[in-house]
Amino acid sequence: MIYCDKGIRNILVERAKIGATIQYGKLNDMLGQPYNLQSASDRTEMGNELGDISEFEYSQGRPLLSSIVVNMNGTPGIGFYEMAEKVGLFDPSKQSKKKFLEEEQQKVYDFWKNY
Repeated sequence: MIYCDKGIRNILVERAKIGATIQYGKLNDMLGQPYNLQSASDRTEMGNELGDISEFEYSQGRPLLSSIVVNMNGTPGIGFYEMAEKVGLFDPSKQSKKKFLEEEQQKVYDFWKNY
């Protein structure tokens, strides 16, 4: 079974329920700043945690919850797209990142709005 950080996941579920994204920095603040986002290794660690959460969600038949975690430009990191491609949900030769992201975020909001 895939391990996923329930603290991070719980925050993401609450944001999904209200149909909202969350920036990496805000998420880090809500967690008590366990990651130094100036550090490449900490950013990678945070990205890995988010990837684990989405892989867990995917394994349970749910949309990719980490799609709602975005940078200041409103997009997730490259790792999100790599993970989505790995599980077969995203094919960059057939769909733009922007379109995939919009569709996946809407799936997340639609799924969680009734929980």
